[in-house]
Amino acid sequence: MLFNSLTFIVFFICVFAVFWLLKNHLKIQNAFLLAVSALFYGWWDWRFLVLLFAAAYIDFYFGQVIYNSTNQRKRQVYIWLSAGLNLGLLAYFKYFNFFIDSFISAMESVGMQTNVHTLDIILPVGISYYTFQSMSYSLDIYRNKLKPTDSLLDYMAFICFFPQLVAGPVERANFLLPQFSKKKIFNYEDASDGLRLILYGFFKKIVIADNIALRVDPIFNNPTNYTGFEVFLGALFFVMQLYADLSGYTDIARGTARLLDFKLSKNFETPFFSTNVPEEWRKWHITITTWFRDYFFLPIVKMKIEHLAWKIFTTILLFVVIGFWHGANNTFLIFGFIIGLFYIPTLMSKKYKWLKEGIKFFNTNPYIRPVSMLFTYTLFSLTTVFFRAKGVPQAIDYYKAIFQPNFWGMSYFISDMLIGVILFQVFEWFMQHREHQFEVSFWPAYLRRLSYVVMIVLILLMGHFGEAPFYYFQF
Repeated sequence: MLFNSLTFIVFFICVFAVFWLLKNHLKIQNAFLLAVSALFYGWWDWRFLVLLFAAAYIDFYFGQVIYNSTNQRKRQVYIWLSAGLNLGLLAYFKYFNFFIDSFISAMESVGMQTNVHTLDIILPVGISYYTFQSMSYSLDIYRNKLKPTDSLLDYMAFICFFPQLVAGPVERANFLLPQFSKKKIFNYEDASDGLRLILYGFFKKIVIADNIALRVDPIFNNPTNYTGFEVFLGALFFVMQLYADLSGYTDIARGTARLLDFKLSKNFETPFFSTNVPEEWRKWHITITTWFRDYFFLPIVKMKIEHLAWKIFTTILLFVVIGFWHGANNTFLIFGFIIGLFYIPTLMSKKYKWLKEGIKFFNTNPYIRPVSMLFTYTLFSLTTVFFRAKGVPQAIDYYKAIFQPNFWGMSYFISDMLIGVILFQVFEWFMQHREHQFEVSFWPAYLRRLSYVVMIVLILLMGHFGEAPFYYFQF
């Protein structure tokens, strides 16, 4: 079931009405949320509900036995079993064919033929998200940062909570799970803010992301049909499409959760106003980046190897793994590797004072800062060509098309989108220090209502409900 569909709107109205009719019955509310979350997820393919519930129960069970065990060796065995089962499921459904194809290619490169065949494996929607959310529960118990819940109902509702089930934010148990044991109280201000988040999320997805896709897809499919400048703009547009698409999903998720008196984590923080790639990445897809930081990177750092080369290696490794999390393709590995390379100046600045002062100058000088932001956005956009391309040859062809002899020129079809993107970012610039980018409660009442009407009209005129899935569903 897509957020940007009339089906979901009807679904959520019914959920909202029944949920608040049950406001004095917390356990029944949670059972209801679990049931409607199963309906929401099963709308794609009910068979994958078994996988979802199995993945969730694995960590509930191991969380209990890890907490109750006093033998450290047994605790280590249990956490490795939990992680192994979770990652095994993820590896099978998401990466099995990638490794088989890589093995076949390696054998053929040395002249050996194999009879190994790939399988027709369907990728379950959201498996990368709910697997990591479930794993963090048992990992935090193992680290003595969390006590397990005794309520299987609350835990399953936490893992399967439909607003953030298939594309995040990836929540931690210590933040979201306690909210399922708290009595729900309807608050008008929270509900109003939730509706604003939903409206802005729909606007970003349907008006911004989907319309950019209409310009970007043809450019990436046939870059040689366009001028070099249009191909260059295509890369810049795609990053904006990606941002509007995923942050739009997050806004809708946070808004629907808030209408049910739940709070979800912030996943984006105006990343395009950053002056370097590390800063931009910290503000981009925050919950998944911090997950990898806490459960992958920091355990490696605890080895306490202080050599600069080791820090650079582990940082690059982190981003290669994050890139690979996005999908089973060499392009994602290259994308992550390049992002890791952009961290090298920041890492080296801790050792070299002159480099530290230089970075500080570009970050803080009011005259240089706008140039730094534009340069960072351009650098990040050109890197995401690998993220968007179907393969390495296609990415290389795209870069070549930018530097073709026929560089200048731009059609009206491209220029009107450029104006729209600029206006969108100007709005976000003025709203960047708010709790979210459409937190307009401080505006005069007439201006707020006018903004609502304008957004609704744009959504109705420019939107195509249910036609374009969210980009990150493929991950």
